[in-house]
Amino acid sequence: MSLIRLDQKYDEFYSLGCSFTTGFMEGSTKSWGYYFAQKIGANPNVVARDGAGNYMLMFDIMKICEMNKGKKIAIGIQLTERNRREIWIKDTSTYHSFNYATLTINKKNNVDKELHFLKDNLKEISHIFFDDFENYLRTLTSVIMIKNYLENKGVDYVIFEGMTSISDYKDLRKNLPQHMKNYVSDELVGDIINSPTFFKKHGPMQPFCRTHELYDVNKNGGHPNSDFIKWWVDEMIEHIRIN
Repeated sequence: MSLIRLDQKYDEFYSLGCSFTTGFMEGSTKSWGYYFAQKIGANPNVVARDGAGNYMLMFDIMKICEMNKGKKIAIGIQLTERNRREIWIKDTSTYHSFNYATLTINKKNNVDKELHFLKDNLKEISHIFFDDFENYLRTLTSVIMIKNYLENKGVDYVIFEGMTSISDYKDLRKNLPQHMKNYVSDELVGDIINSPTFFKKHGPMQPFCRTHELYDVNKNGGHPNSDFIKWWVDEMIEHIRIN
């Protein structure tokens, strides 16, 4: 079990990601996951969250799979910005994601109280929480765990990048000390992005969508609009067909 199959009947299709997957201002019925589910004849479940981080996706996937034992499901994953990370909210026993912009753009009363300390000490904690290579390593680890978990469970899936997450590793590698370069080797990362389960034909959805004739920046708050999304899903289906 690995890549979603077009000759397989699935009961449910779950799509996960950030606002690129929720449908944003156009709604979930205009999201790529909804269109994709229709293409493969499965019931659509758009369970993405605005602002979600990649580590959070891993926990959502585990929850979905454990709740659907006995059902034939498939999962589509849109990787999000690698600099998003999670904080544990004890009162609700949930993760919330945040990034540097969360702490700089929003006023204190508009963020979780658990983030107030970080916001007040942004200069001191930035190199700890927002180092780009560390963010890359966490994302890479999350992707490896997601793939291994789904394949161990026998759940078919497909992954693509919404915003650059792991595919630009060669740029990161240039400035790393030698002992860290094994974590961004061609072999390690290549095994992931060259896998049939990884749809990479056009690279990350953003910035590619901004170069496409069907993209309209005014239609969905700067997010991929439904006209472009339908085209993107057709490309995903073709990728699955030839693999």
